[in-house]
Amino acid sequence: MAVSVQDLIAKKESIEAKKKQTYDFDTSIGTVTATMPSLSFMAEMSTMDDTSEAEQFLVLSMITAPNLKDKELQQAYECVEPIDIVRKLFLPGEIGELTKAILRTAGFGKGIEAKLHDELKN
Repeated sequence: MAVSVQDLIAKKESIEAKKKQTYDFDTSIGTVTATMPSLSFMAEMSTMDDTSEAEQFLVLSMITAPNLKDKELQQAYECVEPIDIVRKLFLPGEIGELTKAILRTAGFGKGIEAKLHDELKN
């Protein structure tokens, strides 16, 4: 049975709160906390030609703890550009896997099951 409009209205707060949840990921540098990307962020990321750069941009932007944009951290690792910190901290293969994990929190890469809708016939 399909969800009703009334159900969606009743669940409004929980649906909106779900989009603001944070997630912990175990990495080679320790546990990091990230938020899920918004639709507008994904639109911006999709305009990037370089996949590797897009993945690094996502990691830099979505990880909230530790703050990868911290100036002191950036200076300590001699970053020329803020995005450089991602390559300096994480293992090369880990960046792609972390990207996939963050995207899954927003529903990307999750399968949605389809079932044939049986029409009632008189």
